[in-house]
Amino acid sequence: MEERYLSLAEAREVLGKTDRTLYRWIKSGKLKAYKPGRDYEIPESAIQEMRERSEVYPKAGSPLSAERALAIANPDDFRRVVKDTPTAELEQTALELAQLTKVPAHEDLVGDKDHKEAHRRTMANYCISVINVALDSRGVRSPVEHVATRFEAAMTPPEELREEEQAG
Repeated sequence: MEERYLSLAEAREVLGKTDRTLYRWIKSGKLKAYKPGRDYEIPESAIQEMRERSEVYPKAGSPLSAERALAIANPDDFRRVVKDTPTAELEQTALELAQLTKVPAHEDLVGDKDHKEAHRRTMANYCISVINVALDSRGVRSPVEHVATRFEAAMTPPEELREEEQAG
């Protein structure tokens, strides 16, 4: 499996640190990064190592975006971030993530040739489910139905069929 690389801006968003701090960490060797051209590329594994090694979490005031949600690799970290995120922001993030879960009309889930995109959709659905649980615990209805709920609804026969099955 090929490693994903983040730009400095993406790393800044995930870690909740300034460019200056990231440059300092790269220069000191604390954060592994490559500079194949003009810009730095930071392996996702290096960010995960940094977070595990030094307990780096995004600043409380950092907005939760769909990209940031997908970049948080550890489920416990994601739940912690969601817990501390304002409700309106969670609703907006859920809507952004819902856009990422849409499968183009010419694809189906079984024949998906782009495994990275399929994985990204799966992770977006996971993030939506965590956000929905948090919103539900706050007494707020999510603006996005989770894919499992949609699938369950699609697989549930209409009332007439259930009555026929019970009678038959």
